[in-house]
Amino acid sequence: MPERDASADRRPRPGPGALRLVVLVVGVVYLVLGVLGILVPGNFGSTGSGPFTSRQPQYTLWIFSVGPLLNVMRILIGALGLLAARSSSGPAIFSFAATIWLAGLSTYSILVLTRGTGDRLNVNWATAILHLATMVVTAVVATLGMRGRPRREKSAARISGVAERTARSRPGTDSSSAK
Repeated sequence: MPERDASADRRPRPGPGALRLVVLVVGVVYLVLGVLGILVPGNFGSTGSGPFTSRQPQYTLWIFSVGPLLNVMRILIGALGLLAARSSSGPAIFSFAATIWLAGLSTYSILVLTRGTGDRLNVNWATAILHLATMVVTAVVATLGMRGRPRREKSAARISGVAERTARSRPGTDSSSAK
């Protein structure tokens, strides 16, 4: 097996603190949007005519649309982001799951906005762009978080070294034929 270049392992990688900070910011933004979205007057209209079953563009917070289901999802993503920022492996795990969730939510949003039917979440283009941008950020954090993990090659090298020493210590084995 060819030797690996030692300089390849010296590439600067973002520390766990940087990834935690990004996840913390994502968590705070989504938690604030979710909680403030609940406070929008009229947001919880009746289930017959409210944002649960139809598009209600008047329900917005700044430029982002709000709706009961959308607010619950934002609060959930925000709370999980805050929890994930507390541990060293949390940002990578959260970001991986959030990327998948936000990819689905973004796809849903774009399909609803381009076809104009079946909007159960009351999304608008600003909300779709927010979800897409967050999806990209969480995908980058997930990738960087996974790259910072210890490599399995080192463990495999240690295991093969132990197997080679064991083979040499057995009587009747030729160590030169094992190589």
